[in-house]
Amino acid sequence: MPVTIEDEIARLGHLRSTGAAIVDYVRALSKDSEFQEDTGWTLRPDNWIAIRFAYLRGANKTVSVTLGVPRRSLPDTTGLHVRVRRTWSRILISSVTQLPAALRSIEYAYYHARNRHRNAYGMPERSKAV
Repeated sequence: MPVTIEDEIARLGHLRSTGAAIVDYVRALSKDSEFQEDTGWTLRPDNWIAIRFAYLRGANKTVSVTLGVPRRSLPDTTGLHVRVRRTWSRILISSVTQLPAALRSIEYAYYHARNRHRNAYGMPERSKAV
């Protein structure tokens, strides 16, 4: 039986609700895409985000979120551990207190990441406030 993203989230211990919130938020933003497993969980066909879970023994559990935007373009990342890359960034989340800043970065990446899928089908549009 193949492992699902929910199976991996269930192994996160104290980060279980954090991992589930991130996955649910991404699914709400990207209704036409779904996570597929490769070296982590990559959203397909609109691959603007990938998620990996580290759930080894002990308290060193983390959720690693790779975003299709450079670190310098992300909104306030205070309190987040961000690995810098040239065209993308990786956020390492080890506490539920990091969730609000992580979700702001995820939302920013959703609207600003560029990839082949978006070049072919267009960028997502922000819904207008009611």
